[in-house]
Amino acid sequence: MEKIWQNLEDPSWWFTGIFFVLVGLFLTKLVFNWIPFVWSKISVYIPTINRKFHRWHEKRVLIRIKITRQKDMRINWLIGRYWAMFLFCYICMGLAFIYFAVSENVVIAGTSISYKWIVLVPLYALMISVGIHKRTLFRIMNANHRWKCLTNKSRRDRVGESLI
Repeated sequence: MEKIWQNLEDPSWWFTGIFFVLVGLFLTKLVFNWIPFVWSKISVYIPTINRKFHRWHEKRVLIRIKITRQKDMRINWLIGRYWAMFLFCYICMGLAFIYFAVSENVVIAGTSISYKWIVLVPLYALMISVGIHKRTLFRIMNANHRWKCLTNKSRRDRVGESLI
């Protein structure tokens, strides 16, 4: 009981209490009023930005398909590059697994700091690029197959006409 009376007489205790009450009021105002308002304003522009990005990416992929669909050697090179990236990704993931199993957290000034995220971020970027490359490669291979079917059909028609 004596400690409570000492705290009530101490101005720093009152300042600390009032400060954290104001911080709590500010955070509730931020969470319940400002964030939904800001999110509603931003969410209007998100579909437009997403649509523009998708159109830009699709245009890039279609141009790449148009350039490479008739070149078998280029397609074989892209397939080889995909498998090399895939293998490199798995080797890096294996090395990262060994690194995580062996290493410990670095302790600086009594706090534990882990630098393992420095290894993970490039690996995730590599995996995403391999996935994007795979999707683009499959679309190129399908376009090449359709192009070959069309050209072979037209050749058969021309050969059939010459026989008649």
